[in-house]
Amino acid sequence: MADARALLITGTVGAGRTTMAEALGDLLIEDAIPLAIIDVDWLRRSWPCRPSGNASSGGRRPTPPGWAGS
Repeated sequence: MADARALLITGTVGAGRTTMAEALGDLLIEDAIPLAIIDVDWLRRSWPCRPSGNASSGGRRPTPPGWAGS
């Protein structure tokens, strides 16, 4: 995969990052270029979260039974 490339789109809330990623993805698909769009906003919305919580959770969330450290 010597030709692998990445394009990172950054911006504040409501700036249009997802809209831009989708539009660019459509253009790449039209040109038959393989792609993957990874929206990092969705990565932070995972469960169970790590025991220490995260910045968007406002602190520690309850640790589910069986989670390491519970």
